[in-house]
Amino acid sequence: MCNCLICGLSTKVKSRKNENAVKDVYCPYCCNTVNSADIVHKYYFTFFFIPLCPVKTAMTYTGCEVCKGKFSDGRVRICQNCRNVILNDYRYCGRCGDAVGYL
Repeated sequence: MCNCLICGLSTKVKSRKNENAVKDVYCPYCCNTVNSADIVHKYYFTFFFIPLCPVKTAMTYTGCEVCKGKFSDGRVRICQNCRNVILNDYRYCGRCGDAVGYL
């Protein structure tokens, strides 16, 4: 007789609409034109692959509502010309070459 217990942690990713969403931006991860959303990662304790109880809620960040890619922790920087999201502290857009600013 073999008794085997399978338990662990699983992650659930949910997106929430926010009232300050940036509209119609180009996501560099999935190449879609999307609206930004608040993304939340929640960790659940699982027993035989069934989530039983929440263990931890990770911090919320601003990201793509389609692929859940992270844009930023705070303000989203975008290119005014092509609406590309700027992920790092670049001064120029990597897609069209224009100078970037905050929105």
